Amino acid sequence: MMKKNALLSVLLTVALFCLFPLSRLAAQVIQQEKVYIHTNKPNYILGDTLWFKAYVTQGSRNVLSTLSGSVYVDVIDEQNVVYRSIRLPVLEGTANGDLVFGDDCQPGIYRIRAYTQWMRNKSSDYFFDRIFTVSNKYSNETKVVIATTYEKVEGKSNIITKINYTDLDGKPISAKIVRYKVVADHNTISNSTAKTDDKGSAVIPLVYDQRTLRKQVHIEAYLKINANTEITKIIPLNIEHADTDVQFFPEGGHLVNGVSSRIGFKAVSVNGSGVKINGKIIDEAGKEHAVFSSSYGGMGSFEFAPQSGKTYKAKVIFPDQSESIFNLPGAINDNLV
Repeated sequence: MMKKNALLSVLLTVALFCLFPLSRLAAQVIQQEKVYIHTNKPNYILGDTLWFKAYVTQGSRNVLSTLSGSVYVDVIDEQNVVYRSIRLPVLEGTANGDLVFGDDCQPGIYRIRAYTQWMRNKSSDYFFDRIFTVSNKYSNETKVVIATTYEKVEGKSNIITKINYTDLDGKPISAKIVRYKVVADHNTISNSTAKTDDKGSAVIPLVYDQRTLRKQVHIEAYLKINANTEITKIIPLNIEHADTDVQFFPEGGHLVNGVSSRIGFKAVSVNGSGVKINGKIIDEAGKEHAVFSSSYGGMGSFEFAPQSGKTYKAKVIFPDQSESIFNLPGAINDNLV
């Protein structure tokens, strides 16, 4: 009996030592703070005021935190130099603040970063960090339209970004140099220049590998208006779209020239989940022949009748309006069915 009691005591002691680290880990998870910033605008012009509200949350359920009495908000320029740093009191988990982009501010790419003193004791992964632009007055006099296309060439994933610049009257801003760089997680991975054509468009190509896939990637483009003036534009890239696979499944296994049939399709992301898409079927001349839209799980279907002597592609449009091109299965003649 005494041996059993001794064994039971040992087991209870071991169990307590095992549970203690888990309880500490659970407490750390519960106490982990995060900061979210809501701003009045996504981008700014010199002279603008950035108004913001900070939300300090706690734990996996993101309840408003009671741990910290202050939140720190930094605005950082392209050279990683802090332009402004503000300390604000946190009341019931929130704080309000503002700053003016005055005469001492240079146009360019900036970051707004927010954290608490408690968060500085742990990983900076929980810091709030977002990029934005501060532009000069010429930005209000220029219209910029972005079009991004994803395509695969010889097994390589390419991202083609087309930037079109016009004035407010629609006149193209042609023969101007666009300086650009591609940034992944705040690190520049490439930089070069392009030139606007007679329609005011500049093309920025990017070939990426799998190491880039899970990073936050954007393009910073600078249009040089004159010797002293540049217009800045940030272009976020959804890298996962470049590896989204869209497959088409003709009814009966194949398409038949001159015969209308139903084609099923499924759009799948690189992690295997369904992707919402819209799109259209076009021929080699770009003429539209059918449209389609996914429903649940990136799946859907549409009717289509191919014609002999033509080749067709599917232009897929993602929710952010970026595009990707996929080949449609080839059609056969009805006498081969």
